[in-house]
Amino acid sequence: REELQKRCDIFLKNREMVAEIFAWNNAHLHPVCAGILLDKEGVTKESIEKCKKMIQKNTNIFSELRGNAFPPIACHMACSENPEKLLEQMLKVYKMLRNGGVPSGYLPLVALVIVTFGDECDYSKLIERTSDIFERMQVEHPLLTSGEDSPFAAMLALDIKEPQVVIQEVERCYGFLKGNFWSKNAVQSLSHVLAMGEGDSLEKCRRFMDVYTTFKMKGHKFDSDYYLPVLGAVSLLPFDINELVQDIIEVAEFLEGRPGFDMLDSSKKERMAHATI
Repeated sequence: REELQKRCDIFLKNREMVAEIFAWNNAHLHPVCAGILLDKEGVTKESIEKCKKMIQKNTNIFSELRGNAFPPIACHMACSENPEKLLEQMLKVYKMLRNGGVPSGYLPLVALVIVTFGDECDYSKLIERTSDIFERMQVEHPLLTSGEDSPFAAMLALDIKEPQVVIQEVERCYGFLKGNFWSKNAVQSLSHVLAMGEGDSLEKCRRFMDVYTTFKMKGHKFDSDYYLPVLGAVSLLPFDINELVQDIIEVAEFLEGRPGFDMLDSSKKERMAHATI
């Protein structure tokens, strides 16, 4: 419990720091950035501000990199051993993506995924795979698939399996879960996350549902829409379900009323989602 308390304190401190640096950006991104910084020692306000200025120097005011992706990218850069090189590679991949078949709007996040987890010699291949997987998503769910699915396509593209096999795994998860939730868009995003995990499709879906229903059994309800993929990622971790859910509930209760997490700043479902970090 001491370790959990320590993480909560660091998380709140990080959120406050990010809120000062990006006071004019979307406040909902401040806890996201705090999570990025959570296990990164040595990242200071000055190092984040330096990365912020680097992005501003290398992009124009209308660039997508100055949008909602701006704070997370700057924080991610600050965690890097070589933020200058990371930004250089990101801008390179971003330019390549703009000429590819991936829709705009989320290209900075797609570029960040490819640069962070891919090898430089594989950038072109990963962009092609991302475009291929995204197009297959559109074929399977033309009404559900949009630009917000492109970062998922990039993460799925990191898998060594063929795109067709990757999508088949996604669709198996979607088929198992679609009857449990009203928002089919949320189920599609959840299925993308679960498809990234190892193991049998049905077992992953069953474990997810066990985690989800455990919240209900404890008198809490996890969001069944926007934040469903967040819980999907947590369900892939090899922890005892009861302990995992109890920790998330306790952290969410701890966050309630804290700076950035009062009734005006965040809802209960948002606090629960941030507590999963």
